Order: sequence, then C-alpha cells, then structure tokens
Amino acid sequence: MNFGEYNRRWEKSIRDIDDGLGNLMVGIGSEALTLVRGRVQEIGINAKGLPFTKYSTDPMKAWCGTMTTDACSAAQGKYKRKRPKGSTKPLHSFTLKRGYEEFRELANRRIDITNFSFFNDMWNDIAIISDSSLHDKGFVRIAAKTELQGKILQGNTNRRGPILELSDSEIDTISEDFGTNILTMLRNNGL
Repeated sequence: MNFGEYNRRWEKSIRDIDDGLGNLMVGIGSEALTLVRGRVQEIGINAKGLPFTKYSTDPMKAWCGTMTTDACSAAQGKYKRKRPKGSTKPLHSFTLKRGYEEFRELANRRIDITNFSFFNDMWNDIAIISDSSLHDKGFVRIAAKTELQGKILQGNTNRRGPILELSDSEIDTISEDFGTNILTMLRNNGL
C-alpha cells in the first residue's frame, strides 16, 4: 500500500470512528451499568471492593400496607399485641425491633449484603440519560430517569457511598472493549 492509499484508508477510519462514536458510547454506558448493577446486587460491594454498610437495625414502625401479604402475616404472628378493646380486626402496625433489616427479612429479601434491591424500582429506573449530542462527543451519563428514584439513589449514596461508581477492573474491561471496537473499525478499512 502506498502513502496515498494509506492516507485514504486512515481518513475513512477517522470518519467511521467519528460517525460510530455515539453508538459506541451507548454500548459502553450499557456495559458500565450492567457491570455495576451485577457487582452491587449480587455481591454487595462498592467500587473499592468493600461491602456497603448493613441495613439499619434501629427499631422502626411498619404496617401491613408497606409489606407483602406473607410478610404481614409473619409480622402479625411474631408481634402479638393486645388489640384495642372491642376490636376484632387483626393487628396491622408493628414496631420492628431489628428495623429495616427485619423488614427485608420478613419479605424474604437478602440481608446478608446491602444491594439496594427490594422491588428493584430504583435499579429499573437507572439508565443512560444523556442524549446523542453528548454520545457523539464521547460522553455518556447514567442516572435515575425520574425525580423520585433520583432522590432515592441520592439518599442511598449519601448514607452508604457511591453506588454507580466504576471499579478499576470495570474501567479496565470497558477500556479494553472500547479499544477493541476502535481496532475493528481500523481493520475494516484495511489498516
């Protein structure tokens, strides 16, 4: 290949990279979210490899309206109190002695790790929120889509540290994948 042919292939590769950068960034953002979500939900560790602090064991009020039917039944069996005089209705509010940890346990949710998953509303709301103009510039932003879940994510982050932060190994994985995609574009143009 002479210099002119090499130059044409190089220029086409640069155009292909520029034209494909937006899609590449969306793929990187999706991969980043998948990696973080898997690490946090399955292992319960932060980006530094440390476990998130455990769920609160401070006593808390709970009522059947915030529980699954099975959890409410379990709580009713565990916390027998006297009903108000003349009442025949089952007890629907409780003070859980082991707090939110017990609330999760009654609902058959994991308490061995902190994974920020109960109904998964927060996780299901987290997505790529940046637009194509940012993707085309090489940026991607991941956050909660709705204000409510954004506040929940922020509250959890304030209490337990960064949740959506990438670990060094996750950054390495994403960087390798990015490099592989760029090399593929170069090879497709004969470079």
